[in-house]
Order: sequence, then C-alpha cells, then structure tokens
Amino acid sequence: MFILLAIILLIIIIIFLRGGNSMVSKRTNQISGGIFLMGLGILILVPQISFWPWILTVCAFSSLVHYGLLYYFRKNEKYIHEALVSFLWLFGLPIIFHFDIFLAGIFILIGTTMIINVLIKKRKF
Repeated sequence: MFILLAIILLIIIIIFLRGGNSMVSKRTNQISGGIFLMGLGILILVPQISFWPWILTVCAFSSLVHYGLLYYFRKNEKYIHEALVSFLWLFGLPIIFHFDIFLAGIFILIGTTMIINVLIKKRKF
C-alpha cells in the first residue's frame, strides 16, 4: 500500500512540474492536474474499477489535455507528437495488462509509435 501511495504522489508531482514558468504552462498544468485528480477520484469512488493499471489511463487523458492545450496556445507541432505518443503508451499499457497480451501488445505499441514518429515528427524539434 505504501508503494502505491508513493507512486501516486510521484505521478502528481510529475504532472505539476511539467513545463516552464510561463502563464500558459501554469494554466495547462492546473487544467491537466485537475483532470488527473478527477480521474483519481473516479478510480477511488468506483470499486468495480481496479486501481492498477487504470491509473495509467487517467495519466493518459491528463497528458493528452496538457499537450493539446500547449499546442493550442503555442502552435508548435512537437506538442502533437508528444500528446499522441504519451496517450498511446499510457492508454495502451493498461489494455495490455488487462487482457494479458504483453508481448503482442508491446510490439503493437512500438509499431504504432514508429508510424507516429514518421508521420508527425517531420523535423527535429
């Protein structure tokens, strides 16, 4: 139980420390942090949903909103790439763990990441 609480605290700290000190970064951090806390509350509130691995989906949606807002405000393509790759892995891993398809699922995630890298990441950022 202690390890689980330490992991949750680490995830919250990472979410709130992303980005710089600009007003846009502070606002996007607050919004994505709020989404994370709402998702965490839903996981705790609904006993039919196991905490692990679905906490990763909460992080996935929080990350997607964070990078989506950064792209909206800053119009930099690197945020689209970051949003898609982080969402893919943080949403894909719980599905892999839930359905116990580890090796095939990892290959699918790696292949999808490679395709996203080619299609979205056209130049070095």
